[in-house]
Amino acid sequence: MKKWNFGCLLLYWFCCSFSFAQEQDSIATEPVSKYDYLIINGKFSDRFMFAGRDFGMKVPIFTSDMMYLFHSGWYLNATAVQIMDPYIPSQYALSVGYLRDISDKVALNAAYSQFLVAGESQLAGVQNLGFLQAGIGFDWNILYSTIQFQGLIHQYPDLFITSKHSRYFEFDQRIFRQIVVSFEPSLSFMIGTSQFYHLAVNEQYIGQQNWDKLMALNMEFAIPVLFELNNWGLELQAKYVHPLNLAEFDESGQRIILGGTLSYTIPVKKKK
Repeated sequence: MKKWNFGCLLLYWFCCSFSFAQEQDSIATEPVSKYDYLIINGKFSDRFMFAGRDFGMKVPIFTSDMMYLFHSGWYLNATAVQIMDPYIPSQYALSVGYLRDISDKVALNAAYSQFLVAGESQLAGVQNLGFLQAGIGFDWNILYSTIQFQGLIHQYPDLFITSKHSRYFEFDQRIFRQIVVSFEPSLSFMIGTSQFYHLAVNEQYIGQQNWDKLMALNMEFAIPVLFELNNWGLELQAKYVHPLNLAEFDESGQRIILGGTLSYTIPVKKKK
């Protein structure tokens, strides 16, 4: 199997780090006007994936996040990424963002993140990666739809546009009369440029394709199941990923990705 570089692996966590901001209809919280929230979680996936691509390799990945969400809607987030490969160093990201419901039907979110790589890296540009995103969500009653505009900032910048559509379901009966069970199947589509290939392949391939052109990148269908008990949450997810418009050297293919997230939310009551 051809060995690729892993420059875009550190971008993996953006596929899920801010998903809560896109699915606020599925989260029950106390009024944000009186509380801040500290949210701690760990995520595991049996295969990294970015823009529908894994470069033909099955490399598990673990991420951990600590976020402080202010009642005003601003938040700070710190992320650590550990790729289960001894040759890949640990990676980190610091983020600042804002999310707000502007009505019962519409929500906005925006964030900027800066990546850091522990130690030295042989990948050009990895030490100075930034990620900017902004999006809007709308509740249609039948579906909850979001559109996200995302920019990858490096020597060869990328633009991504993702449209996601989901439906929230919650079981009437609680497990052991305490555990709330819900699931939210979703379908998403991504278009964008492909200059991230500069971070992921050998120099000899650069310039072979028009990676700066907008094109369809991938489609995904996910079925996450969430178990909630007090401030704890456990989400198990199966996701079907279909990459589109692959570079000729990219060995990515259609995959079923399995993963899970364990989270704990600490409400911080604000003084009046």
